[in-house]
Amino acid sequence: MALSPAERQRRRRERKKAEEARARDETVDIAKTTFAEFMTDSCWDAINFDLGLCGLRIEPFTDETSAKEVAAEFDEWGAGEGYYDAYVGSAGRAEMLVECLISAASQLAHQLKTYKLAEINAAITRLENLDLSDPATKKRALADIVRLNKMRDRLNKEVRRPFPQWQVKGD
Repeated sequence: MALSPAERQRRRRERKKAEEARARDETVDIAKTTFAEFMTDSCWDAINFDLGLCGLRIEPFTDETSAKEVAAEFDEWGAGEGYYDAYVGSAGRAEMLVECLISAASQLAHQLKTYKLAEINAAITRLENLDLSDPATKKRALADIVRLNKMRDRLNKEVRRPFPQWQVKGD
């Protein structure tokens, strides 16, 4: 069966995205110093200050250990299949760190949203089950339901955060 133009386009985009993911960063071939050498203590201090506020810390990169070597401890299959081969040296390790931090933040944000929506829905259910025969109670309950629905609407919105481009792959 012939593919529709939309299906061909979708498959082409998927192939291009997979190729980009496997591609090495183009700056690897022109860099004269390593990322580990470039990063000063004050750079790491700034990063670790933000992370420290939530109880995390990243050890400074002092060598050219690649992302593949680090990831192999947690994902033997992915390392064996070459998934991390594009992340070369300390710069590649930093690139992967950025991607993992973004992914972790996204997952945590999703879990927070899910938790808060469940709590809001439970609060609405409690208000709906109140005895609303008293006009003052009914008025207060309806106002609270409106407020809770607005909170739910805000949680159902997406937010965007700008990031500087950190990879130079492909054309």
